[in-house]
Amino acid sequence: MLTFYGVSFDPETGVLSSETSPPVTIKSKKCVQILQFLFERQGNFATTYELLGCIYPDRRYPQSETLKVFVSTLRTHLRQVSGHVEIQNVRRPGYRLVYRK
Repeated sequence: MLTFYGVSFDPETGVLSSETSPPVTIKSKKCVQILQFLFERQGNFATTYELLGCIYPDRRYPQSETLKVFVSTLRTHLRQVSGHVEIQNVRRPGYRLVYRK
C-alpha cells in the first residue's frame, strides 16, 4: 500500500482511496503502473521518458499523446478520491504528485 497526503493506492488491486471518499478502482494496467511510479516518487518529478519506460519496457513508445490520455484518466480518478492530491506537469521536468490546499 502506497500513501501520499492521505490518499492510499494499492497497486496490486488498483484501488485508490482516502478517508473522506469511497474507493475507486483503476482498471487500466498502464494507469496503475504510472500511478504506482508517481506514488513511489513521493512528489519528485518523473520525466515523460521514465513514465513511458515503466509502461512500455520494450522502448517502443506509441504516439506522444498516449501518456497525456493516461494522465488525464488518472487526474479524474484522483479528483474522485481527493480534491487535494493531483498530478502536476511541468514542461521540462515531467510529472509529479502534488498536494494542494
